[in-house]
Parts: sequence; structure tokens; C-alpha cells
Amino acid sequence: MDLDCIQYRTISNSINDLITEIDSVASAGITTFRIPEQFMIDVAHSSFDQLCFIVDVNSNIEIPDAFGVHFKSFALMDQRKADIERVTGATANTLLDCKNLDLQGLNYIEVPIDLGAVDVNHKNMILGSEGLQALLPKEIEYGWMLLSLATPIMASGIRSMNELEILVDQTAIHGVILDQLIYRASNKKETVQKIQSLFKLSSTI
Repeated sequence: MDLDCIQYRTISNSINDLITEIDSVASAGITTFRIPEQFMIDVAHSSFDQLCFIVDVNSNIEIPDAFGVHFKSFALMDQRKADIERVTGATANTLLDCKNLDLQGLNYIEVPIDLGAVDVNHKNMILGSEGLQALLPKEIEYGWMLLSLATPIMASGIRSMNELEILVDQTAIHGVILDQLIYRASNKKETVQKIQSLFKLSSTI
């Protein structure tokens, strides 16, 4: 399965605003969207073609077959093993989470980061730039690394294009989960193309 390098997490609080937001961001070139559980039925009944939707799961509610699922807790994941056949991701809040999630057969792991963090054990932001580099180094010295993950990593928490450029330059992440960086861009299409080009250039190095 091809996993997009950009996953867009919607921020709208009403279905009408959400539809407008998806239309606007999709026209800029985004094809993968993370949406809140409460809006999934409305989105399922909307006429979006060629888009992938991933639902932030907060309960045991049935998820439409065409939608992917994203878990924020191991408890919910344990109750929904059958969903692993669809596009499936989960959030890692600790290094131990990364190790455990890597064994679950997921399509991706979301790693919330803070490039300004000093303490890599910060409660909500898993790693600063040095910690993430240790986790997913661009170049592996002596042919080994401290923690090697087979599951693609999608980083979240990116606040600026400069932070994203540093991240892509220093690490081997597969992609990013973004919201405000694209939503507030004066030229969304140009911003999306620049982000995509960073990952295309990185993959050739």
C-alpha cells in the first residue's frame, strides 16, 4: 500500500465548515485526511472522489468500510483487531509505545514531536530533534541504530516550514501529519507542492 507523505488533520468544528475545509485543502493536492469520529457518517455521504479518509477513533462505533482508522490508545486497538485490514495508524507517546506499535502490523505510527524540546521524555511530545534523530537517523553509523522501526513513521507537531526542512534533512521519517501549516497558508497549493518536493528529494538521497 502506498502511504502519502502528507496526512492532513482537519480542524473544523462543524460539518459545513469541514466540507469546505476538505474541498479547499484537496484542491491544493492533499489526498489523505484525518477526520473526527463524529463527522465520519456525513463525510461518507459526501461526494469526495479519490480521497482517503482516516477516522480518529474514540469509541467502539462502527467505521465505514472505505475509511481507515487511527488509534490513540492501546485499549481501543485491542478491541478492534478486525480493523487492522484497513489503513490503520496509531499515536506513540513514548519510546516504549513505538516498540509495541511496531509489532501490531500498522500502516504507520504517528510520532508527536517538539523540535524545541530539551527533555525527550516530555509527556505529550515524544522527542526533540536530537531524540528523533536517534530514533530515525538519516545516516546510520557503524551499520546499526539504537531503535529500528519497520513501520513507517509520520511526524506531527510541525509548526513551520523551517522545522519541517530540518526534520526531513536529519531523519528518515516517511511523512508528516499537518493541519495549521497548510490551513493557514496564503497559497495552499504552493505550500503542499513544496512539502511534497522535500520528501521526493529526500527519497533520492
